[in-house]
Amino acid sequence: MPSAADQIRLGSWRGWASGRRSGWPLTPAGKLLLGVALAICLSGCATVVESDLRDREAVLGASTWSFLANRPEPDPGRTSPRRMAAYRVRAPARDPRRIDRALVAAIEFELIERGYERVEGDADLYVDFHLVLDPRLENVKVPLTARTVYSFSDQPSYTIEGTTLEPRVREYLTLDVELRTSEGRLLWTGRLERVFERLRDVPVFEIVERVMRPIESRGG
Repeated sequence: MPSAADQIRLGSWRGWASGRRSGWPLTPAGKLLLGVALAICLSGCATVVESDLRDREAVLGASTWSFLANRPEPDPGRTSPRRMAAYRVRAPARDPRRIDRALVAAIEFELIERGYERVEGDADLYVDFHLVLDPRLENVKVPLTARTVYSFSDQPSYTIEGTTLEPRVREYLTLDVELRTSEGRLLWTGRLERVFERLRDVPVFEIVERVMRPIESRGG
């Protein structure tokens, strides 16, 4: 049975999501990642996406990639999974290691789908990412239920409408993804910002797909 990452690579995520049920059956680890990916926003949310491609030829000319933590000389103190998760994900109200694992799987899927091979160690491209999820308690204006007052005289009936302020938790999400050379030169950077009013879970696969959408496929 392939691992969760292998299932993502083989297309189980998108096949399952579109109803085609392609790829391998999901393992518990795969279900965990898909649960994170498919979680939905319960109310409206605003999204801003920025992309800066600084060297298109260098990106398309690369064939292998690795995460920045796996480069030959990683930063001291950031090599363990626990330390890397604390460095790459800041989410005071959530489990950063769980979000970090889902981000790793989602980024791997997007790059492999575009024809880039993941390797451990020396690579053409190095990927780094940072996610901040900042919860804030804010007063939100919400509409009151309209109430009709019926008239039992010559005066017409009328409807009472209005709004009220309710305290709600909004989560401010910022995701930055970078592609660099082995020397550290920045080739591409993308940023996604989104504000959620009520969020069950972080829709990791959705936000990674949005921020990495401008990256072209190799040979395509």
